[in-house]
Amino acid sequence: MLSFFLSWAPVLLLTVLAVFFRMPALSLSVFGSLFTLLYVVSLFNTPLTIAFLAALDGIVTTLPLLLVVFAASCCQHFCRQQAPCRGL
Repeated sequence: MLSFFLSWAPVLLLTVLAVFFRMPALSLSVFGSLFTLLYVVSLFNTPLTIAFLAALDGIVTTLPLLLVVFAASCCQHFCRQQAPCRGL
């Protein structure tokens, strides 16, 4: 039961950094990844190879979503270049 509550520490850290220190998303991702890596290796005794493989799996799993968001952003930029918005 204690492990369940301890596993919320990275979420709480990122919330505090985002809300109170207004850190950008890229910095939050780096801090969150490093903190979680150190946290699971030291506190939960997870082997380092397992932690790196889990991180790699997370990247591979979210890559399609990242590509969709990137494509939507590119389409929006392209559409604004072709037909600028007009006020109503």
